[in-house]
Amino acid sequence: MNEQFTPKEQAILGVVCLGIIAPGMLVLKGVVTIAGLLQFVMIAVVALFALAVYLLPTLKACANGRKDWWQIGLLNFYCGWTLLGWVIALFWSMQRKSA
Repeated sequence: MNEQFTPKEQAILGVVCLGIIAPGMLVLKGVVTIAGLLQFVMIAVVALFALAVYLLPTLKACANGRKDWWQIGLLNFYCGWTLLGWVIALFWSMQRKSA
């Protein structure tokens, strides 16, 4: 089976391989420990999850195809940390599309 990869697929494959091989090389060279590497990965996963929850109203507005998603995003970005702003943005993003 002789498959050809597009340049975009080659770039993605290269980044994925680098993301897998580079940390392993750092552990083998003794630059970092496995525990330190796992701690970094866990912090990154938690941070990405927290960011996704914080931007949930904006992501929901985009997924629903709302034309005013960027306004919801601005409200979410600037006032979401107050929780009241986040709830308002979430409520707004779940409203029916404007005609």
